[in-house]
Amino acid sequence: MAQKNFKIIDSWDYEWSRWDKVDSAGSGGFNDPILENELNLFLFKTKTNSIFWKGKRVLDAGCGNGRYSVIANELGAFVVSIDKGEHCCKITKNNLKDPEVVQMDIFKPCLKPIFDVIFSLGVLHHTPNPKQAFLSLLSALKEKGTMIIWVYRKESPIREYIFTNMRKITTKMPYNLLYILGYFFIPIVKILYGKKIHRVPIPKTGHHFFDWYSPRYRYHYTEEEIKSWLEETSLKDTEIYGWINRRYGGAIGAKGVKR
Repeated sequence: MAQKNFKIIDSWDYEWSRWDKVDSAGSGGFNDPILENELNLFLFKTKTNSIFWKGKRVLDAGCGNGRYSVIANELGAFVVSIDKGEHCCKITKNNLKDPEVVQMDIFKPCLKPIFDVIFSLGVLHHTPNPKQAFLSLLSALKEKGTMIIWVYRKESPIREYIFTNMRKITTKMPYNLLYILGYFFIPIVKILYGKKIHRVPIPKTGHHFFDWYSPRYRYHYTEEEIKSWLEETSLKDTEIYGWINRRYGGAIGAKGVKR
């Protein structure tokens, strides 16, 4: 049982301890101007503008190294960051000027409904039950508050098959070995993408490989499945967006207002 807990939590602690600076682990993109800097990426994933965040009380659910907590804070929000990983919380505290960071289980947020905005970007799909995690977070959202999530999109059957079977091996590998393996993956990426790879600094390619293949849980969803989540809640003015129609590497953003 201890090993299972280690795999659920510590892959992220391991990952962010090696990419602990908020400007060091951007998602990067292949010839995609949206991904050229963290601010653009954050505003795209949340489908907001800079003014939206000013004066808001915000919960960052699954803060990692605090990269998005820092941006929201710099845009004028008061941010509370939560993560289940001990090292993630420590790293986020180091990156924030006035940190309000709590080590907490996303399934049991133990928070009053005081937040104007709750966002969870790239986190829910790495939990044992993403839909339940989403519903649990809603309890901390105040009336007229905005909920924002970002999850991986289900890709083609062939890609899903390959990815799933690779992960049957990689999720059982020691983290140090898997992290090193990511750097052997770099030449393959360069061959596949050629000159486009300039959009992704070489060190980040190895980081992304670990991010993709180390987590025990990684679920992919269709647009219809995420719509069904929203329909079961008290959220209104809901919308679905993101990289839904990309050939690969897609993701789904969803948001709504609590009424």
